[in-house]
Amino acid sequence: MNTIYKKISKILCIALIFAFAQLGFADTTPPTDPKTFTVEPYSSLGDTDGNGQMETLYVRLNPNPFAAPYYIFSSTENGPAESIQLLKGLTYEFIRTDGGHPFNIGSGWREADPSVTLSSTSNSTNYAVSGVGSIQVGDRLTLNIPENFIGSSLAYYCYSHSPMVANLVVLSSSTGGEDSLDTDSDGMPDVWEIRYGLNPNDSSDASSDQDNDGISTLDEYIAGTIPVGSLDLDGNGQYDALTDGLLLLRGMFGLTESALNSGAVAADGVYTSPNEVTARIDILGDLVDIDGNGQVDALTDGLVILRYLFGLRDDVLINGVIASDATVTSAVDVGAKIESLKPSL
Repeated sequence: MNTIYKKISKILCIALIFAFAQLGFADTTPPTDPKTFTVEPYSSLGDTDGNGQMETLYVRLNPNPFAAPYYIFSSTENGPAESIQLLKGLTYEFIRTDGGHPFNIGSGWREADPSVTLSSTSNSTNYAVSGVGSIQVGDRLTLNIPENFIGSSLAYYCYSHSPMVANLVVLSSSTGGEDSLDTDSDGMPDVWEIRYGLNPNDSSDASSDQDNDGISTLDEYIAGTIPVGSLDLDGNGQYDALTDGLLLLRGMFGLTESALNSGAVAADGVYTSPNEVTARIDILGDLVDIDGNGQVDALTDGLVILRYLFGLRDDVLINGVIASDATVTSAVDVGAKIESLKPSL
């Protein structure tokens, strides 16, 4: 038995060495770590026929502006929060209804996207990106997305704080209607329900909790997280590298029984036995194929998740742990994919 544990310890030591290899002396202070959060498609907007009519969206800060989704969008001034989609070929006017944390749109934090047209009524040059002022109370930001826009999302961000970065999904105007169809009127589009094995004709699944993480399916949809898996493997309401991250890494290495959970379950964990933890890992399935190469690999997917849970971001997050045949390769996209597995607990 001692020999087995020595082998396990050696494997995990090697894994942790890989996890921190090539990191240098980067600043990993949590408050300045950029995070991403993807708003899943849903639209209450009236114009879906691509006729060029300007759509108006009101923007205000999240009550906790440093928590995703950072800003709240609504189709009426100070109205209820809405999870929105943007359509190619349309023009949008974003109107700020509160002050502070200047708001802007681009390809990333303080990065303009040359493939869209952006203008602003803000006269402040202190918060401008490529000549477009970030907006505060009363200001308007106008965005035109051309039909030939090749991306699938645009970033919105606070000019002053790099952690406040998130994404808005951009869809083709020809598919917007299909993606917005909600047959059972439960607030979740049919295409989203089908993607995650839900019933688009049964509204009761909106209140279900498919992965037992304490978050309803509808709330997962609104938050932009997936309804069938969570990185909180021990179920204690926290995402911790030394518990959840280590459990996942051990599981990817094929460890079972006490070798899986020994010393890696939080004292207040809900799921503590090897069988319970294994079941939680199995629910995640290929969702933890973070680099999108079709394989779940401890030395790529497992390590990049572990780094992320340790608070590492940007290049230090992905250096040396992205597969050569990966389809998800940037730190922003990797972070967004991991965030989708972290509903707000």
